[in-house]
Amino acid sequence: MIQLKKGQRFTSEMEPELGLGTLVESDARSLAINFAASNCVRRYTVTNAPLRRVRFDVGDTVIFRDNTTMVVETVEEEDGLLCYRGGGRSVLEPDLSDAMSVSAPRDRLSAGMFDPVEAFDLRFEANLLRYEHERSETMGFMGGRVDLVPHQFYIAGEVAARHVPRILLADETGLGKTIEACLILHRLLLSERISRVVILVPDALVHQWFVEFYRRFNLVFRIFDEDHCRDMERSEPGANPFLSDQLVLCSLGGLAENKRRRAQLMEAGWDMVVVDEAHHVEEGSMAYSLLQGLGSQQTGMMLLSATPEQLGRRTHFSHLRLLDPARYTDFEAYLAESRAYRETASAMDDLMALDEDSPEMREMLDCHGPGRAVFRNTRAVIKGFPERRGILYPLTVAGGDDSAAVREKIQWLVTLLKKRGNDKVLLICSAPDTVARIETAIREIVSIKISLFTETMTIMQRDRSAAWFSEPDGAQLMICSEIGSEGRNFQFAHHLVMFDLPVNPELVEQRIGRLDRIGQQHPISIHVPYAKGSVQEILARWYKEGAGIFENNISGIHQIHKRFEPTLGTLSTQCNGDQCNAGGIFPEEALKGLIDHTRRFSLEISEQLSSGRDRLLELNSYRPGKARGLVDTIRSMDGDTGIDRFMARMFKFYGISPEPVMDRTYRLEVFNASEVEFPGLKSDGMVVTFDRKVAVTRDDIEFLTWDHPMVTGAMELFLGSDNGNVSIAEISGTGEFQILLESVYVLECIAPRELHINRFLARTPIRCLVDHTLTDLTRKHPAKALNKRVSTCAKSWLGQFPEIKEKLLPQLVDAGFKLAEKEADLAINLAKDEVIRLVGGEARRLARLKERNPAIREDEIMAAREEAEALLAHMDTARLRLDSLRLIKVD
Repeated sequence: MIQLKKGQRFTSEMEPELGLGTLVESDARSLAINFAASNCVRRYTVTNAPLRRVRFDVGDTVIFRDNTTMVVETVEEEDGLLCYRGGGRSVLEPDLSDAMSVSAPRDRLSAGMFDPVEAFDLRFEANLLRYEHERSETMGFMGGRVDLVPHQFYIAGEVAARHVPRILLADETGLGKTIEACLILHRLLLSERISRVVILVPDALVHQWFVEFYRRFNLVFRIFDEDHCRDMERSEPGANPFLSDQLVLCSLGGLAENKRRRAQLMEAGWDMVVVDEAHHVEEGSMAYSLLQGLGSQQTGMMLLSATPEQLGRRTHFSHLRLLDPARYTDFEAYLAESRAYRETASAMDDLMALDEDSPEMREMLDCHGPGRAVFRNTRAVIKGFPERRGILYPLTVAGGDDSAAVREKIQWLVTLLKKRGNDKVLLICSAPDTVARIETAIREIVSIKISLFTETMTIMQRDRSAAWFSEPDGAQLMICSEIGSEGRNFQFAHHLVMFDLPVNPELVEQRIGRLDRIGQQHPISIHVPYAKGSVQEILARWYKEGAGIFENNISGIHQIHKRFEPTLGTLSTQCNGDQCNAGGIFPEEALKGLIDHTRRFSLEISEQLSSGRDRLLELNSYRPGKARGLVDTIRSMDGDTGIDRFMARMFKFYGISPEPVMDRTYRLEVFNASEVEFPGLKSDGMVVTFDRKVAVTRDDIEFLTWDHPMVTGAMELFLGSDNGNVSIAEISGTGEFQILLESVYVLECIAPRELHINRFLARTPIRCLVDHTLTDLTRKHPAKALNKRVSTCAKSWLGQFPEIKEKLLPQLVDAGFKLAEKEADLAINLAKDEVIRLVGGEARRLARLKERNPAIREDEIMAAREEAEALLAHMDTARLRLDSLRLIKVD
């Protein structure tokens, strides 16, 4: 064991790109390494730290902190620290540049240690694929277990490209605001532009958001409630519990009312704050004050609301002020500005004939202020939704109690199932105990395949149950408690039974949304049984005949329900019990009057919303041509089987057997497990697919894409090890003796994560091939062609030729490095040109636009300029790291 001393230099075997790290703290159990170039500190246990002490040898070139270099002539140890001397200078190891790289491959090659040529090839391929992924415009967008819905990806692409996104997602119910928010966060997290996220939602939606991220995007958020916070404080007295996790999910209501927790949340510091159901946050409330405290200008913020202006212009203005307090300061000025925009929108008929990317259209949209902060798509614009048919079934119930009503509904259900034949039927009711009663009764009456879906089941059990329901020969009936209405996709079915009705119409719409989705191939039938003379009859008839919610998605349903909720409550009290009237007088005339009044009010709301449609906002929220470009790219990558072949090689290397289940779908079993734990692999095996169509209907199957943590983790695991970084090979039968050295360098630029420098200068593999005459053969012998000719030596032949090891090898390495330097300079200059064109160009565009559009913030312009300057400055510090060597004997 090395005697530890502050200032000693180490490199991470798992993360070599971090550069040189400095030991800053240690005790008997752990040590802390500061990787200053990467602006991070890693803490390791002493017993199994994946670290290697850095020691440069005589002849090596070291770099000082001032970027000057020195060739090492002598190495001595002084008080536990290495001292390098050469050219009349000396330097202690703490004073070396943090961005230096270390050549482990050269050490292994000199020692005669090598891997098969297949491992070298796999390493080079992994380097290339990682490079392509880091630079890809689809990074973070391709990995979601979601359908490729263009308007969702358009919004995600627009928002994720902003420096500090601060926006209101206001798509109508059913158009996918949650998916849009998830796509944005996934992109920002994977590109490392953000790391700390807090999501604040109503208590009833906490579980839905957790499942959405875990099941669709492989992101695990920690749910914070009061019990969890207290447990954290007991284990670490005085600590802020919100600092213990990077991804936090909690209920806004309970948090806002707790002064201590509010303060802790604001002190914790966040890169992004997300608020669902933001229309419930009223100005002057504790929740509003909390969001004001969280939403500094350097923190991203996303507010989600399907009804942004339906609660009044003042409320909408208060939400815009949360996003941009410097811009939205005066309500009257906002109203005047809005009127001007609406006048512009009323003259849109001529503009509609223009191409969306024409200069006239782009200028019009760029000048539209609220479009910078608000994205709103409506069903009037986004097509592809199915027809809805609401069918009411009034049932006569003898006995007048709840149990009698349930029994009568079950008898009705059996009849419906028999009529529907093999059609799949989704049933949703309010509680798990009702699910159990229905299942037990159905099984006693008829033989039918039934799957269940309740909160009493684990996530895995629910996934398997949903998967069985999705199979053609699987369950015909799925019985769900209310949790089945949260985020699941059952569009392969087109019959929905609402066994009971919730009093909240938004929950009714949420239930219908499981089937009423873009891509649904059939009209959907909504079956609503109810006991005559019951509260459920009042709700069923009001929803269908008054609000019209069964046949249509009603944009103003929140306003409508708020307007008539007191009257509904009054009528309901005239019925005994939630299920059946036990002898009371049913308020028939009053209900008819309420229905008539509701119908007229709904028409007024619809006309108001239609006349207030903001055509400029709609166009700014969805540009079909641009959306198709991103979606088509993802679809093309979905169809590319390169990932299948690459992962098959990775699985084989680590002793994992992929057994085919169906096309592009495999069961993974461990048959010869390596000592290293493979990322994301379950001990009892698992099923994975590379097919999006399979993934979106089978939640129990992992969806592998270049974004998936198993794929990225496998690449980092392999590249962070010595596997394949040295190979000694031969090519026989040429009749000509040659010695070739194939070297792979990785150009790395260490920069703060918020710059996302990889989009311009990712970790770039540079391959060079030279022969014993130091001739460049890189282009003459491309990697794929050379791979087919080489074979692994039975044992190293390097020891047979000491002159090669001692004299020629250093010359070959030096020649390869010089070639790599030329390629690196070219890559850096191309990256700089791209920064000047894109980031610098955006700064100039925003500056011009600000003269006409007050929505452009000065800090946006400054941020773009500073970003360009910082990117260019960090690119000047990019360094080459030797990643792998292959020495080839040709005879």
